[in-house]
Amino acid sequence: MDSFLIGAGISYTMASILCAISLAIPEWVVSTDLGDINLGLFVQCQQIFGREEQCRSTESPIAWTITTLLIIAGMMLVSIGAILVVLTRKQPSLIVYPKYFGVAAGILFCLAIVLFPAGFDMPVIGGTSFLLPSTAKVGMSYGLFCMAIACTMIGSALALGKMYYSIIIFR
Repeated sequence: MDSFLIGAGISYTMASILCAISLAIPEWVVSTDLGDINLGLFVQCQQIFGREEQCRSTESPIAWTITTLLIIAGMMLVSIGAILVVLTRKQPSLIVYPKYFGVAAGILFCLAIVLFPAGFDMPVIGGTSFLLPSTAKVGMSYGLFCMAIACTMIGSALALGKMYYSIIIFR
């Protein structure tokens, strides 16, 4: 196994971990209008005037439900890509597949990141689709997910780079 594939495997693993963390932390949208409100894709947490934070599940907009499904599907694909990178050591014929799983995961992640702002028209946020009010901002989970997209694209480029590097060297 060469450095391109090791880098791709590490990038894919980091992307999978970052996606899992971003789904677990309910800080996709943070609002300071009526106390501190943190919205996850399915959970709303609120802390009013220094009291203990209370979290409850909410009915999410359909855009956020689809976003969650796209993220989970992308996580599965990028995890399979990482596993295939490890398996290429035993079966070199698998070397062509990790890049395809990474690119497919990247497409799903990009669809999710574009679809997510369509759910900003929730009453608790007070915005419109694709436009947050001035009292709300995207939170840490959104940033972690953006980093996961970057890791996926870097891993795909490294896996793809291995193929093109091999073609150039063998000519």
